[in-house]
Amino acid sequence: MVIGVTGGIGSGKSLFCHELEKLGAYVIDADKVAKELIDHRKDLHDKLKNKFGAQVFDSNDNLKRRELGRLVFADKKYLEQLNAVMQKPLFREINQSINKIRIKNNKKIIIVDMAIIFELGVESLFDYIVTIYAPLPLRIKWLQRDRGWTEKEIKDRINAQMQVEQKIEKSDFIIQNKGSVKNLRSKALRLFNIIKLL
Repeated sequence: MVIGVTGGIGSGKSLFCHELEKLGAYVIDADKVAKELIDHRKDLHDKLKNKFGAQVFDSNDNLKRRELGRLVFADKKYLEQLNAVMQKPLFREINQSINKIRIKNNKKIIIVDMAIIFELGVESLFDYIVTIYAPLPLRIKWLQRDRGWTEKEIKDRINAQMQVEQKIEKSDFIIQNKGSVKNLRSKALRLFNIIKLL
């Protein structure tokens, strides 16, 4: 069974996925997969450089992810160009990972941590979708604390994503996160037990 976990940026979905992993699920982090693709595939590296320029690469030719984020989340056109480059190879890699896990253990619960499931229209990849919801002031506070982003960077990224209310309407399960790790852990356990019965 493949479960997609989504939510607005800074909502705590990766922490929730980590709790599911501790319970025995296999977690695929879409952001980490994308990073590995860019680091190891020269064709993607070159496409990004051609589209966004040398300004988003450092002197060692490594992608400056924060600079790229500032650029694409401030302009929808650039975000669409980034998705056009990354979407197919990203989903090919995720699907390959899912198939490998299924071959090893067909009963394994697979979690895909991905912020933009609905934005990319890939709901059909998943048996069920979970949305993590956290109040906006908390999300801004956590992102400033944990990632050191400016308020503009945060708002640009939030505005680039589908509104969380729309994600909730499209989801099978909703998890509210108000900042307590203990509470989030108990909700992860409850969901994990439900999934095992499906």
